[in-house]
Amino acid sequence: MLEKKCILLLYGEGRYDTSMKAIKDYIETNHRDAYVVAISDKELYSFNKFKIGFFIYKLSSRSCGFINSFNVKVRSLTCKLRLKNGKKKKIKASKPATGVIGEFFYNITEKYRRIHNILIRYTPDVVVCSTPKLLHDTITAKHKGSMKNLSVAALITDYNLDSRFVDYRTNYYFVQNDDIQERLVGYGVEKRRIKVSGTPICRNVMKNHEREIVLRELGIENDNMNVVLVSGRYGGKVIKSAVMSLIEMQYDMNIILITGENDGLIKYTDMLAKTKSRERDVFIVEQVEDLSKLYAVADIMIAKPTATITFEAIYHNVKLITCRGAEGIEDRNAHYLATHQLSLLGDNNDDLVQSMSKYITDEEFCRDLAYRQNEYLLPNCDKVVGEILLLVAEKNYNKKKQLLIDADDATKKLLQSAEVDDVAKVEIASDNIEEDTEE
Repeated sequence: MLEKKCILLLYGEGRYDTSMKAIKDYIETNHRDAYVVAISDKELYSFNKFKIGFFIYKLSSRSCGFINSFNVKVRSLTCKLRLKNGKKKKIKASKPATGVIGEFFYNITEKYRRIHNILIRYTPDVVVCSTPKLLHDTITAKHKGSMKNLSVAALITDYNLDSRFVDYRTNYYFVQNDDIQERLVGYGVEKRRIKVSGTPICRNVMKNHEREIVLRELGIENDNMNVVLVSGRYGGKVIKSAVMSLIEMQYDMNIILITGENDGLIKYTDMLAKTKSRERDVFIVEQVEDLSKLYAVADIMIAKPTATITFEAIYHNVKLITCRGAEGIEDRNAHYLATHQLSLLGDNNDDLVQSMSKYITDEEFCRDLAYRQNEYLLPNCDKVVGEILLLVAEKNYNKKKQLLIDADDATKKLLQSAEVDDVAKVEIASDNIEEDTEE
């Protein structure tokens, strides 16, 4: 057992890692009486399993989104049937594998064993998972290992519920908004286990920068409108389409493209800018250490509907346009934001042109947008999640500590009783010796 409380954060590599980093930074900065360990699925799973899982993720979420949608619908139906029948999935404690065949199937089916080893190594008091697979594997490892005084939490930062997160054995849910809370309650999750916490974002992203200074750093010397495009890890075709639409527009504007070191996107944008004679209006930024600087200069931002980027843009009151994301959760994110009038859609060229015109010409709409964004925000999301995790960890840590104290007391009593028995045996032996001597 560690001398301090231990909080374990498990996240997907390149997916939902920013929120986990924000939680880790807050706890480490403000609470020195706790350890925080953050591990990605890339480090956790074997190389082959991670690559296969990552390929399936890209295939189901990007190329063939209907697979992901079908999986979510099946999971949703399963949850409803279990709720209707009053059945909840139970996990039996694991048994040691025996024989060659037993070991073979053990290695195939026991996917949780790496997480189980991590739990044994760090003995955490609470584990937070940001993907459905990590959540289910962690819960399986906990129950098969018969680990008590360990709480498992799920962090859902998307604006809509991915029903694969639903697991009745999850102790706590940290969710983005009230709508997700209502859906979880509808699936049978107790409301007391759910906390609406928003999306934790890093403190350095919350900084406000001087617009003029950032523009000088980017080499922009005019007073034109700045349109910032943020290219994600995937979906380059969508960003290329947005770049083409912007370059063909007749507005006087600076197009600032964050490429994420995507060489294909850089070459495509350079070629297109030269073809349309707009080299002076296009500014390519391959990598940004501090994204908050771009929020300071962005009059309009175009981005994929990922949870962290959109929430950061809302925090800075940026006029946001979400381009088409991966089928499934990202598309639902975009439509949620548009329905609640927190952003506008830019799924295709017509939508993008219409949304740009709306922002440029309708000042009243822009004022209302900023007001709605401020009303939607939850302050200090990292602090809210971090403080709750610390309270849960403190509770479990004290229980473990008390169990150790009780075990020590029981051991002392056994030793004392053993000593009494030994003394009694010595006295009886000495009496027998005296009797033999007298005879």
